[in-house]
Amino acid sequence: MSDSTLLILDFGGKNARFLACRLRANGFYCEVQPHTISASVIEKKEPNGLIFAGDCQDAVINENLLSLPVPKLALGSSSRRLLAILGARRKSIQLANRASQIRFLDS
Repeated sequence: MSDSTLLILDFGGKNARFLACRLRANGFYCEVQPHTISASVIEKKEPNGLIFAGDCQDAVINENLLSLPVPKLALGSSSRRLLAILGARRKSIQLANRASQIRFLDS
């Protein structure tokens, strides 16, 4: 794969495809894959990063994906799911211009 390969895991909605278009326009090679993709398939693709994108409230994040040695970015409701899996608790969410800022409780 390319030196700048990203895999976008689609959790529903149109955000994943829109994000892929924007990344491609900036020179990144990216693939949109369903959120049900297995960790072994991702390992074979050797991506430089994973992006969890979408707003499906019922989707389940495969916890095996979290152990992959690549950077991960979660957007939309997948970010809240990822926080829950990792055991984080949010203190507040502030929406500003459709972007959210999440504050964490101190450990």
